[in-house]
Amino acid sequence: MDQLAGFLSGWEKVRQNLKATAQDMPEEHYDTAPFEGMWSFRKQVGHVLNVEDVLVDGLEKGQFDPSKFAVDNYRDKTKAELVAALEDNFRAHRQLLASHHGSFWEEPRKSFDGSDKTAGELLHMLKEHEIGHCNQLYLYLRSKGILPPTTRKRAEAKAPKQ
Repeated sequence: MDQLAGFLSGWEKVRQNLKATAQDMPEEHYDTAPFEGMWSFRKQVGHVLNVEDVLVDGLEKGQFDPSKFAVDNYRDKTKAELVAALEDNFRAHRQLLASHHGSFWEEPRKSFDGSDKTAGELLHMLKEHEIGHCNQLYLYLRSKGILPPTTRKRAEAKAPKQ
């Protein structure tokens, strides 16, 4: 498996956890946050989607438009629309990225902050960014008494078979 295929496989697992997290949170709590000053659940999910859009667009164009990070295309989306976007955007971006030749991973780019990075480094930043927000959203779930999907899966795996 080449590096890009390995990345896409790992990113898919992260996205599945984020999507499950978004599905688990009741919609009436999408506009709340566990502490004052934190973004709402809806804003967190929308932010992950927006950053993904901006980074994949920048990778494709070979340059980034930092002003696009401030755009919030997802702020008015319903829970169902956000969950669908998590799946649809990932599927479209995975297909687009998988269509690139093997050297794409190592190709240099100017990052959104002006530094020099390879496409692979930028994609890993994207995945790490998503992991960070997913971990924050686990806190949101726990604040509502809901087990995060990763914890629930481990508990189910340890439960005695009946």
